[in-house]
Parts: sequence; structure tokens; C-alpha cells
Amino acid sequence: MSRLIDYVGTPVVGYISGQSYLSVGSSGSYTAEPSIIGSGIQYRWIVSPSSGASSSPWNNTNSVTFYNEETYNVSCQIISPCGYGSAASMIVTVVRNGGGYFSLSPNPATDVVTVQLNEAAAPQTSQGLGKAAVWPSGVCEIQLWSATSMLRSYKTARRVFEIPVSELPAGIYFVRIIDKDGKIYTEKLIKK
Repeated sequence: MSRLIDYVGTPVVGYISGQSYLSVGSSGSYTAEPSIIGSGIQYRWIVSPSSGASSSPWNNTNSVTFYNEETYNVSCQIISPCGYGSAASMIVTVVRNGGGYFSLSPNPATDVVTVQLNEAAAPQTSQGLGKAAVWPSGVCEIQLWSATSMLRSYKTARRVFEIPVSELPAGIYFVRIIDKDGKIYTEKLIKK
């Protein structure tokens, strides 16, 4: 159902809705509200940094494909015959898929989440494939992130590691592992 909205002055984007967490190579769909159809009304979309993304904007919607692991800012403003309105924006976190390198359990978690190197990623040992007690690349860094910032960092060589999460508010977090070669693996963690 469409609504006709009359504006006096410059229209302003109230908010942008869409995916705030994606894997590299994925596309997100973003919508700026309100939707205004009228003579001389244009939506100006900006994705920053622009070098790692491509956009397909159409009026108050935009489909964005992200190619690099990065934190992006997706913003939009309305341009009308009265001028440029204030822009709204949202942060989009794009990460490499964990690729099965490690798992989180339980997920969703309430008190403690266990990070475990998956058997297929573990080196072969005298006890057989997947029985090693250490990461195949030696010491790694395990990071716990909110959508916008790193909350904690641990260094370990163990292939099973526990992270306390009981004091965190309910929401979506990310566990990131950086191995000694700088390779990054990320998985989403839901805190109940």
C-alpha cells in the first residue's frame, strides 16, 4: 500500500534497514525510509570504502555486493528541489567465512562458548587425523567482536578454548581467529 507524503522543506532519511553482517562475496539489500516518489526526488547512496563493493541503487533501495573483508558504512540521503536532506547510515561488517576451520558450541551461548578446531583442519598425528591438541599453525589469536569493535583478545596454541560470555548483553557477536600467517577465520556467535 502506498502513502502520499507531502513535505515542506527538505525530506530526511529516517533510517536504513538491511543486513549488518555478511560474508565476503555476499550481497545485501538496503532500504532507506521513508519511500518518497515525486518529481525531482532522488536518493543518493554512498558505500564507503567504495573500492571493495559494488552498488545497484534504485530509488530508496540498494543492492550492494561486498568483495573485501572490511567494515563498511552504507548511507543514503534524499535530494529534492528544496535541497539535500540529512543522511542516515548503517555499519556493515563483512568477514571471511570460517570455512569449517573452527566451531563454536553451544551457539547460542549463555555463559561460556567453546572454540574448537574442527577435525578436518587439525594436522595428522601419530594418533590419527584430527587428534592434535594444538592449532596446526601454532599460536593463534582468538578475538571476540561486537558489530563494531573488538571486545577481547586471547593468544593460545590449544585447539579447544573457552570464552566466558555471561556478562555480555544478548545479541550477535563474532569470534575471529587469526593464525600465525595472518589468515582470518570468523564465525557468528549468538548470545542469549
